[in-house]
Amino acid sequence: MKSTYSIPTHPSGILPKFRAAHPYRQLELDDGSWRYIAAGSGRKTLLLLPGAFVGAEMWLHLITSLQDRYRILTLDNPPKAITLAEMNAALVRLLDNENIQRITLLGYSAGGGLAQAFMQSHSDRVEDLILSHCTPLSADAAHRLDRMAGLLKLLPIPFIRVLFKKRSSRYLSNSAWADFTRAFFAERIATLKKEDLLLFVQSGVEAARTFQFDSQALQNWAGRILLMSSKDDATTFPRLDEMQVRYRSAQTHVFEQGGHHTLLLFPEIYNSTLAGFLEALP
Repeated sequence: MKSTYSIPTHPSGILPKFRAAHPYRQLELDDGSWRYIAAGSGRKTLLLLPGAFVGAEMWLHLITSLQDRYRILTLDNPPKAITLAEMNAALVRLLDNENIQRITLLGYSAGGGLAQAFMQSHSDRVEDLILSHCTPLSADAAHRLDRMAGLLKLLPIPFIRVLFKKRSSRYLSNSAWADFTRAFFAERIATLKKEDLLLFVQSGVEAARTFQFDSQALQNWAGRILLMSSKDDATTFPRLDEMQVRYRSAQTHVFEQGGHHTLLLFPEIYNSTLAGFLEALP
């Protein structure tokens, strides 16, 4: 079903321009293909893992801001239920296909869990790690996702869309990008399918149950870690201290506002903070 929503031209029709300038490519895997965006140029490469259901385009502000200085890759959400091992293999395939040896890895929200897993298993491919607005990947997350899966199975898709709309609009205040962000989420919510939601949640349950944090895995790793959250992010800020305990050498940056969507609601502040970390001497 075609979406009836459109993204307002704010400012200068940024999303239509972004889509025209950044067409999707296809990562061919053994059991299908996976869409991704490749942009920019530079000595360093950023690999961006998006949050749940929003896909690669959630990074449009960041890509637009940094593509003159960095090579940037970002994938859509997986096209099917996927294990951690399959996810890690897909990321390695992407890097190899693009002839990239090492990356700065940035995971946002659900993408932060995948970034934690890739970092632990392939630290040789990661120069620096940024975990933004996410919680520790651990077994307790599997219990929460299991409950979510049970609820999704019972609810009709129109009601699920209403719930997602309420959740995504929770932080839409005090931002010049509020209208844009509201329409951005509305477009995605209008096309949500229950089977896609269940596949994603099932992948999350498998990842949380499979992953075992190994404090020794990063002992000899020489890179830097940045943790980011917002004071009004009710999902991740209360558990930021757990992330700091797990990643003891990490720097931490806490935004004053933006909730779970600081990347979209306050892109100028978010991008400048990230650029400061990237450009600082190790």
